[in-house]
Amino acid sequence: MYEGTYTPGVRHRAGFHPNGAVTVKVGDVKKPVVLVLTSYEPVVWKVEAPKGAVVRVIASGYHKQTVEGLDEKVPVALLSNEAGDKDYFYARRKEAGPNEGDHERAETKRKYDRLVERVRELTKQDIKEFRGEYAGSTFEIK
Repeated sequence: MYEGTYTPGVRHRAGFHPNGAVTVKVGDVKKPVVLVLTSYEPVVWKVEAPKGAVVRVIASGYHKQTVEGLDEKVPVALLSNEAGDKDYFYARRKEAGPNEGDHERAETKRKYDRLVERVRELTKQDIKEFRGEYAGSTFEIK
């Protein structure tokens, strides 16, 4: 994700980075999940999940991330460059588009590879599913 959904009439620009919002709806999953939520811009991640469905959340981005809606017992790690975390990460896609240049391809690969590396370090697990978009308002996990 690059950015969440903004209030009508509000957009980010140089030096102005308002919070966007993304709702993450977790359904009746077979096994509890670890959510890894990333965005370049600041996002308020609103998680809707049955009790016990989410066992951990890692929210990381260039700008600060916020997570709402979970039981306070669910561990939430917040990482961002803005907060001074040198190990922050974010990626909105696995590969650059076919019409993009070599620099964009290399940057996209670097960001995704960094995400994979950090998720393994932090969770001791591989990514089971990746969803990336430039902007979004709702994701569903079933």
